[in-house]
Amino acid sequence: MDFDTQGNRSALIMSFPQLGTDGNFSVNSAETAVYNCIAWAMNVTNCWVDHNRIAGHWWPDGVERNLTPNALVHAFEAVGFELTDDYAPEFGFDKVVLYKSGSCWTHASRIVSKGVEHSKFGSLWDAIHSSNVFHGTVYGDAYACMKRAKSDNHLTADAITESAGRAQANLQRLIALLKKP
Repeated sequence: MDFDTQGNRSALIMSFPQLGTDGNFSVNSAETAVYNCIAWAMNVTNCWVDHNRIAGHWWPDGVERNLTPNALVHAFEAVGFELTDDYAPEFGFDKVVLYKSGSCWTHASRIVSKGVEHSKFGSLWDAIHSSNVFHGTVYGDAYACMKRAKSDNHLTADAITESAGRAQANLQRLIALLKKP
């Protein structure tokens, strides 16, 4: 199904005007409130990942629950990412960019290729875009790049069941989702 319609594009351009002139911009999914940009960047598509203690949300055990940029770095570290200064794609690794506005983290996206990222926009669509489109928007600016070796499963049973109270069946669904390309 083609999600890169004028209506979908226009809705995102209203919030992020730079997308309107971005030659890399394309909408790639249906809208869903099941997962957010942080989950998307972690390769999780069955729950919302953030610091709030809300049903259906998940946050790694032992990571401070706040909006400081360091808290988001620590959340990504808890699922196997490490900081890197290299924003270029690297064979065998997933790479993400973390964004902040002021003193609060705001967004995370996957690096697709040099200068191109793949983001999930809240409960809306996911889209491909150039790396510089968020400057001056509510997402602010990139403050960290992180990488993780590609793997079938990054979240352990303990991490999911302890912090989110999920049953074993939910863990199996998560593992299946993580195995999808």
